[in-house]
Amino acid sequence: MLGDKITKNKKPARQRSNRRPEPTATRGVLRKRKAELSLSTVDVGEGPAGFDPLDIAGCYFWFRADQISGPSDGDNITSSHTIPNEGNTGSFAHSSTSSEQPTYTASAINGKPAITFDGTSEFLRMSSDYQAGGLFDEDFGSDFTVMIVCRPHDVSDNSQRIFGLYNSTNFQTTIQSNENNVFWMGIKSASKFSICGKATNDDDVTAANAISDNEAHIFTAVYDQSETKMFLFQDGHLSASDSSFELGNASSIVVTPKHILHIGCVPSVGRGGTTYADKYDGDIAEILIYDRKMSERNLTKLHHYLGKKYGISTRLGRKTISRFG
Repeated sequence: MLGDKITKNKKPARQRSNRRPEPTATRGVLRKRKAELSLSTVDVGEGPAGFDPLDIAGCYFWFRADQISGPSDGDNITSSHTIPNEGNTGSFAHSSTSSEQPTYTASAINGKPAITFDGTSEFLRMSSDYQAGGLFDEDFGSDFTVMIVCRPHDVSDNSQRIFGLYNSTNFQTTIQSNENNVFWMGIKSASKFSICGKATNDDDVTAANAISDNEAHIFTAVYDQSETKMFLFQDGHLSASDSSFELGNASSIVVTPKHILHIGCVPSVGRGGTTYADKYDGDIAEILIYDRKMSERNLTKLHHYLGKKYGISTRLGRKTISRFG
């Protein structure tokens, strides 16, 4: 009827629910979630179950104190003990002189074994020329990655070479200036880890933070040969870098120890013969060498693998490890 009121169709009333609405995320929560997602792209935790460093291609050299067979705690390392290299090449030579033999420590770093050097006379070296040594010569023309698990005993001594190759001393000036060093890693100044190449004053990368006596660390060098870039990581954290780092070249000097990798010292070769300088005072549990610049993801895996094994925190590296290239 015209007089009747016209009513619109109404939607049925919603039934009330006892369920409380989900709270809206605050900006702070959203920022936290975003950060967690960002970290997850590089953080692989402690590595996948059953991870083995040999799963990564290019392992050139792998020394592990926990694989040495024969010695008891406190024994000198002699030719009667087997020190395996689980990488692709090379073996160890042992000194026949008792005072030059490092000792075996059964529980050194996080309950794991290590070889202990006294900082006075002890060292180890590879037995074969042009094996591990050739990897670090500029003539070899290769990228590489070196990772060392160590525990220095006296970091106030700033002339300690944990690991290295050839250092000329008293050859003619032209040779000295061009062939001064091939490569070494150790403690050079201010109780800090350092990596040195061809020229000790220019090709020198030193960590940002000093270390303390009897603290275990993972000391890593990553070299990009084509771009002459060296990166130094301390416990997984990118600590320093050099964009014009050159390796030395000892190929023109015919002296047997020049390309042999030494652990616990660096050989110095001159007219007077060979001496073993800058002895390391501390423990070495593990050394890994790869013949390539390690990828971000694999470097993270290795740092976490070694960190978990030896009780070394690598958390500081999570935000910077992907930015070293």
